[in-house]
Amino acid sequence: MSHDTEAPLDPITAAWHAVRQRHHLRNFLCFIALGCINNYHYCVVIAGAKAVADGFGLKSLMALITWAVIAGGAFVRFLNAFVLMHWTYNKKYLYAVAMTLGGLGIACVAPYCGDINGLRFAVFLIGVLLIGCGSSFGEQTSLALMDSFPAKTIGGWSSGTGMSGVAASLVFLGLQNLDLSTSLIYALQIPFVLVYCMAYYAGVVLVPRVEVTVAADGEPSFTPVKNWARKWGNVDSAQLLTSDPEPANAHSVDADALAKYDHEATWSAFRRWVHRRAPAFPYEAVRRCNTVIAFQGVNLFLVYIFEYAIQMAAPNVFPDLSTLDSANVTAEAAGGCATSKGDFDFFTQNAFVVSQFCYQLGVLLSRSSLGVVRISRVEVLTALQGVNFVCWVALAKVKALQTLCDVDEQRMYTGIWMAWMVFVGLMGGASYVNCYFNILNKDYLSEQLDSIARLENAKQAERRAARGQAGGEAELAPRPCNARELAMNVGALYQTVGVMLGSLVCLVLQNTLLDH
Repeated sequence: MSHDTEAPLDPITAAWHAVRQRHHLRNFLCFIALGCINNYHYCVVIAGAKAVADGFGLKSLMALITWAVIAGGAFVRFLNAFVLMHWTYNKKYLYAVAMTLGGLGIACVAPYCGDINGLRFAVFLIGVLLIGCGSSFGEQTSLALMDSFPAKTIGGWSSGTGMSGVAASLVFLGLQNLDLSTSLIYALQIPFVLVYCMAYYAGVVLVPRVEVTVAADGEPSFTPVKNWARKWGNVDSAQLLTSDPEPANAHSVDADALAKYDHEATWSAFRRWVHRRAPAFPYEAVRRCNTVIAFQGVNLFLVYIFEYAIQMAAPNVFPDLSTLDSANVTAEAAGGCATSKGDFDFFTQNAFVVSQFCYQLGVLLSRSSLGVVRISRVEVLTALQGVNFVCWVALAKVKALQTLCDVDEQRMYTGIWMAWMVFVGLMGGASYVNCYFNILNKDYLSEQLDSIARLENAKQAERRAARGQAGGEAELAPRPCNARELAMNVGALYQTVGVMLGSLVCLVLQNTLLDH
């Protein structure tokens, strides 16, 4: 059964669902804003990757920018999901904001750090790394928080992340054509971080189940509290749990299953090392969640490898117009071909940023499609994206969709790859939203995840009781295991590693197979 329609429900749980639904539209709109701004600065960096690399005279290292914006993300996603579980969402969002602001500041000053291009580029990459960390930390936090809301709220977040790419591409394209420096362009994006803070701290309405009451007439009662006024310290009791504890505790735990669950006799050396340092860490729950959602995760992983490799290989498909003006080619020497960049249309002149816009437009459309189109067979999307990848690399190698000798023909080629990049974005965005929706809402996945949560909570309680009987110090009960939240975190790690490998694949291709 889906997470939002479990039955039978006790009066408090039914009231809790009703209150969540009452605030659904407001939260849906807030998550659109959060998703948009969370990924916006990251998308601005990617849209400007070619301009920045060209500006530093390091065109062949462009893929390093994408890699840097993702590399730190893998580490902070792991920290967020599995080490900082006791942190409140207030604290997590604040750290995401701080990393984004720090990254933007470093990216702004990087061009002024000395006279050596390599050094300035390295400083810029540090800023990009922080921007990526902030975006990844914020995304991981929001995806984990999704279990606290009706399942379709993921559609609001996904739509927002799709909008971010379209907005970032248009903004960068517009400001670049006003001849603003990349430093100034990045500085102008800082105010959006304040809107991000307002969307969560003053906009999103969290509905902790323990704060919902039922009046004598059966009417649920709940008083919304702004998030900035809630607890900022670490989670130290189940009273701060925002997700529904009912599925994990509604049924008794089978004694045989509990005896076999995470039994010490089966532990590996690594598992024992983890337990010594973090006894409450839900190691077995994470391992089993990974097994349950592995199919969805692998599809996310592969789609993002193909998707980001295509994005970064795209410049090799476009004609290199910089050679025209720099060479000061005469009409006679050109043999009838174009002699300057200005001979070509606007879209060809701004090929990379336009390709990013087309890709992000496809992402926006597909990530916003959940209420209209549901795709359960996500492996079909993965296969289509794999075909896209092979075709784009082949085109980049043979340079089939580019010419400097026929402006009209190049305009036709430009139209083809613009439409094709929309299709690439459609496949990637559809995989993103449908894989995460499947994790939250597929019946058989929900049942397995609920079973994991019940077993993990029972095992942790059993171990705490054993330590107490052995004369150990009294300890607070940790935050109850939420297997859906863990599953979303594991899925996000698959996505991040896919993006990292996609960028590295492109970096290798650009300096080997596609090196001209």
